[in-house]
Amino acid sequence: MLPNDLDRANELIQAGQTDQAMQLLARILKNEPRNELAWVLLASCVDDEQKQLDCLERVLSINPKNSQALIKYNRLKRKQRKASLSAADSRKASVSKKSSTKNPKE
Repeated sequence: MLPNDLDRANELIQAGQTDQAMQLLARILKNEPRNELAWVLLASCVDDEQKQLDCLERVLSINPKNSQALIKYNRLKRKQRKASLSAADSRKASVSKKSSTKNPKE
């Protein structure tokens, strides 16, 4: 990896050119799979929350004290839990509504 590759990837991300940044980061990570900063940057490139979590888990496996990764990881996990609880509440409400509308003569 050239010293400026991570800087270049960060510049691409800031410019909204995430596809190009991901290509560069993939090359970096192919050669340096434990490059903590490359994983952090890659997490900011991907749209899929599960892929973001995967990247952040890699960061935390390399450095469990990476505060930036910990904050982002915990934020995403809370968001997932909240969405999961909300979906469960919606299902309960739907089931409750269906059971209350059944014909009582049955």
